[in-house]
Amino acid sequence: MYLGELALIIDATLGFSSAATHMFSGNINGEQRVYTAQPAAGEYDENDLTVQDMPETMSYIYDAGANWNINVQVLGPSTIAGPTPVLISALGPDVIEHLKGPAMMTELYDEAVRLAAGQPADMHITPTLFSAMPVMSPGHMVDRLTKADPVSISNRMYYSVETMVARNMMNPEAAAEEDEDVREALREYLANREDLKDIMAIDPNPESNPAVMAAIGEFLEDYYGPNPTFDSPVYTGITEALYNLMDGLLPDDPIWRRHLHNFFVESGFMRAEQTGRYTITNEGVELLSGGDNPFDFAENIARGFYATFGRENWNQLMFNLISDSPHLPDSTIYKEGTALLEAFGFGEDTGDGFALNGDGYDMLKCIAIDFSS
Repeated sequence: MYLGELALIIDATLGFSSAATHMFSGNINGEQRVYTAQPAAGEYDENDLTVQDMPETMSYIYDAGANWNINVQVLGPSTIAGPTPVLISALGPDVIEHLKGPAMMTELYDEAVRLAAGQPADMHITPTLFSAMPVMSPGHMVDRLTKADPVSISNRMYYSVETMVARNMMNPEAAAEEDEDVREALREYLANREDLKDIMAIDPNPESNPAVMAAIGEFLEDYYGPNPTFDSPVYTGITEALYNLMDGLLPDDPIWRRHLHNFFVESGFMRAEQTGRYTITNEGVELLSGGDNPFDFAENIARGFYATFGRENWNQLMFNLISDSPHLPDSTIYKEGTALLEAFGFGEDTGDGFALNGDGYDMLKCIAIDFSS
């Protein structure tokens, strides 16, 4: 994602219309640089710098004639397995763009509080308040000027990304050479859609039309296949436990703590720090972003189980489970081993013994065949 695309996300998040000009400013390689959509002398093109290459902080200035200055921070790579961008948190209200900055919004908030408290209107401010807000009671105005609706923000972000993708898909100049085949296929697909012919012929910006955007989504799903569904119980079970460990949510039971520590550290998904906290490794990041196929990480999972219970003990339990051989439900290894397997989504205790589900059976079978020796 380039800075120009990031600007659309910022505008959507805060509620800007994107009608005004904008710029990014930051220190890069010891030089204070300005990135804009139409760079003048001494400025840089915002589509020459990606978010990945940004410095840790930059300023985003929306409408240089106003006072909308946003501090943009880069926290680092995300371990979220799913589509981006996503809204994590929202504090404060949507901006009212034509008020030119936070100072006037603060004045309007103070006036709304006064009116809600039954104070007489300040005719220097109240008309601006009523012109800037929808028709509603002062109490609702206070609410709207205090916090934004997270669902609305997420919807705006989603729409801006869809618009961005649609424009890139339909703009030949934005294509990488290797993407030309898919663009040509898209153009042919849209040209053959009878229900879109009038829109494509009349609409000056068809890429922003909801019907066209929906059609592009259908095309991409047919062309590339559906997105991962993350429906493997083994993948879900292991990654949920990994997220809990990252968040410091450790069980009180010391045996469980030791088992989780041994499994995730020895599997290579986590690294234990001297502070008692855990840091995710590159292999852990790959697991969390690896779709719904836990079999890509079978060797890591095998190492984790062997470190937790010992190779001989684990092989005995594993072969008993996948061959339905007699086992000893009262043994410590059986109880603790099947409890960990259940927590990781391999199966469940049915009362008559531990029953593996399909993915759990296939994973243990894979470990038994490839990694037991």
